[in-house]
Amino acid sequence: MRAAIALLFLVGLAALLRVLAPAPDHGALRVDLATPTAPPPALPDPAALLAVSAQDARASNAAVAIADAPVAAAPFVMPTTLAAGHERARDCLAAAAWYEAGDDPSGERAVIQVVLNRARHPAFAASVCGVVFQGSERVTGCQFTFTCDGSLATRHPGPAAWARARAIAGAALAGAVDPRVGWATHYHADYVVPKWRDR
Repeated sequence: MRAAIALLFLVGLAALLRVLAPAPDHGALRVDLATPTAPPPALPDPAALLAVSAQDARASNAAVAIADAPVAAAPFVMPTTLAAGHERARDCLAAAAWYEAGDDPSGERAVIQVVLNRARHPAFAASVCGVVFQGSERVTGCQFTFTCDGSLATRHPGPAAWARARAIAGAALAGAVDPRVGWATHYHADYVVPKWRDR
């Protein structure tokens, strides 16, 4: 039993180490299958927040209805013929999903859809892993907080949660779409009010 647990830990650790390794920025890893019918809107400044307390932010955000996405994003299909790139992209997506949404499959699907939307947007890195780790080398420049706040060293998903996140990521790379997200490239926590929230 102990050997099986140790083996599961080592497999999970190996997968996490693959996620942490710097991603090569290969154009071959970028997959642009479809673009929206209208050009995407200008990107908001994610750091532009209103000066409100967390309690006031939660109350303000609760009073705003979440808008339905007008158009679902096109499927993002990454060929499995790029085996190493596909495996790496799946692990990067799974890490983003778990660290950003926790073990919540619905939230994980939403995070993954945002990452894939960014991978197709010219303002972001040209690969899935590039999007996830964009800016992680800078203390204040990371796109996803977990890549630069020490979470990768201090928090780790359990084997079941990691397997679930990888399965959701694999489905997204095979064309599954979260229609609730549309072409969104940003989201925020409920304890902040970004200036761009109502747009």
